[in-house]
Parts: sequence; structure tokens; C-alpha cells
Amino acid sequence: MFEPKDFFSAEEHSIRSLFTDKDKVFKIPDYQRNFAWTNHELDQFWEDLKNVITGSYDLSTYSLRIAKPHFFGTILLTKADNQYEVTDGQQRLTVTTILLKVLHDVSNRISNVQDRSGISSLITPLIQKNIYGEPFQARLKLDSTVNNFFENYILLKNTISERADYLRLHPITIS
Repeated sequence: MFEPKDFFSAEEHSIRSLFTDKDKVFKIPDYQRNFAWTNHELDQFWEDLKNVITGSYDLSTYSLRIAKPHFFGTILLTKADNQYEVTDGQQRLTVTTILLKVLHDVSNRISNVQDRSGISSLITPLIQKNIYGEPFQARLKLDSTVNNFFENYILLKNTISERADYLRLHPITIS
């Protein structure tokens, strides 16, 4: 008789390890529900993130304390071809990817070029497979109904004016 361990294994990973494996690409299958988090879930995510940061850093000296593990929720992945299908955790992965992109965009406002490029070089590989000379490939691919918008509007555009231009050329209709 088969047991669950014959089909899958549960492993504990950090969010960092999920995003820093250079070969990992996450795919939200079309059968998954669309993004459905409300302000309530986003607020909970933000509070969790703030608690991790304030628990991991001494904000008066900006020094790292010993980081404590924090449970952000379950992410269930199934290896398929050269990517991982996301069975559970797509909302968290999507919000984390968007937050990383926002941090990247905000870092572009830093006047010191060395600091700006240093931050960018830390964040960019978390958002995209960073293979020099190859076309952009997002680490997270949403379902086919929204992926084009997600990649072209959120991940590839870096400024408000670029996003406004995109919307002028690709108007969104909500039905």
C-alpha cells in the first residue's frame, strides 16, 4: 500500500532559498484560482514581514540579530519539466514577487550609483532568471489570463511613465 511519503516530501525552506536557486521558475497552472487576496490578507502579510524584520534587526544600530525562523505559510510545488507548478502558495509567491519589484523600483531612486546597482544586483535575480544574454524570463509565471500583464506591466516596467505608456497602448477592460 502506498503512503504519502511515496508521492511527496515536506521540506522546510527559507523564502530566500526558494528565490535564489538560479534554476527555479514557478508556474501557476491555469486551473488555479486567480489572485484573490484582499486588503486583509495583504495587511497580515505586511505585519508578518514587519515582525520578521524587527525581530531580526536592531533598528537603532541597523545591525543583524540572530534571525529567528518564521512560518509564512505553506508552498506546495510539483516539479514539471524545467519548472515548479505551484499547487499551494501562489498568493504568497505573487505578493512576494511584487514586493521585490517595488523594492527594486524604489532602489532606482538612490542617488549613489554604487549603492543603487548593489541593491539592484541583489533583487534582480530574485525576480528573474538572471542568465546574461538571454531574453527576460520571470521566476514566477502566473496563469495564462494575466501573465502577459504581470510580466510586461509589473516586472519589466520600472517607472510610472513606462507603466502609463504601457496602459495607453494596452488598455485594460474589466468585465
